[in-house]
Amino acid sequence: MKKVIVCAIILSMLLTGCWDIIEPEKLGLVTLIGLDSSDGRIRMVIHEMTQQKQSSDSQQGSTGSSSLIKLHESTAPTISEAIQKITLSDFRRTYFAHASAVIVSEELASSIGMDPIIDYFERNPDIRSTMWLLIAKKGQFNRIFNISTSIEPGADTGKIITGIIRNRPAISYTANTINDFLTLFWEKGSEPYTSGISLTEIPAGKAKQSEDKKTDELNKYDLVIENTAVFKKDKLAGWMDNEESTGLLWATDNIKGGDLTVKYDDKDIVLRIVKSGSSIKPLIVDGKMAIDIHVNVTSAIAESQVNIDYEQNETINKLQKLQAEEIKRQILAALNKSRVLNSDVLGFGNYFFGKYPKYWKMVEAGWYDHYRDIDVNIDVDSKVNHIGLSRKTR
Repeated sequence: MKKVIVCAIILSMLLTGCWDIIEPEKLGLVTLIGLDSSDGRIRMVIHEMTQQKQSSDSQQGSTGSSSLIKLHESTAPTISEAIQKITLSDFRRTYFAHASAVIVSEELASSIGMDPIIDYFERNPDIRSTMWLLIAKKGQFNRIFNISTSIEPGADTGKIITGIIRNRPAISYTANTINDFLTLFWEKGSEPYTSGISLTEIPAGKAKQSEDKKTDELNKYDLVIENTAVFKKDKLAGWMDNEESTGLLWATDNIKGGDLTVKYDDKDIVLRIVKSGSSIKPLIVDGKMAIDIHVNVTSAIAESQVNIDYEQNETINKLQKLQAEEIKRQILAALNKSRVLNSDVLGFGNYFFGKYPKYWKMVEAGWYDHYRDIDVNIDVDSKVNHIGLSRKTR
């Protein structure tokens, strides 16, 4: 009897099949999500990739499919209603699990703010928290969504963005995922940040296509991911340029390599970061708050425009000093900009909250009045250990 039951179960599993499977051509794979503001409401724009069946090739006798990018948009008081409107007008099932990035317009981030976006992302399991979150600079949102498909027609724009971020020099990498942004948002005494994105037109000479190309739009534009959008609570406070962004990364221990250029006798030497680390230590001295930032960095000479002997100790010592000074200058640039923006994006408050919780309770309400007056000491332990195969620059 038991054998009969087991056989029946196995047969039922084999014969049932996948009853709820959806054919690829019936799925609308969302590759890129955009959120903008319109008259106080939320405007949602998505790039949707659909699979199109191709007929048999009469010469080759083969069949296949091709991808097509479609643009959908709707405006509503909430993100959920905006998605519902798009779904009602799309015969394909809108599927968000493949999206690689979310782009929020500067106009929305500085007016409505990030609260409704954060709430939706935290509650909705269909939105992956590992997606990149980027801020479109003022006036760039529509250009990105209307023209970005011309960068590489038929390509997944979300994956293009992911590739750009991953290929960027690690020394200027401030892009955050949704999860990273939310972590910074909810931390005590810290403010979130992420990279900006914009679309630039390639000069006509570089964009010229070969004669067999039939579109004038192909390769005329580049997506640029740079600078840092700095927030105070849920709203955009302003921007850090690339140098200030690098200083932010040094201070918060987020340098993962890259190149650093220093001036030696008014000529450039490029140092490649081999290893780095930093720490922030909060102090209270005589009732006054202070911060110690300590950076360790080891680099190698990647390029030199200076004709000097790198095997001389005094040369290396001077180079190490120049490296330390440049890193300190970048950190100070980030600190000064954060004070101008009145945003503790370096997270000093979080360190005081962790080490001095009772003191933090006393200063939390007026934290930014204290933040501007905190004494900050920056110490850089700088080493240049590798000069390469060439002792001198010829």
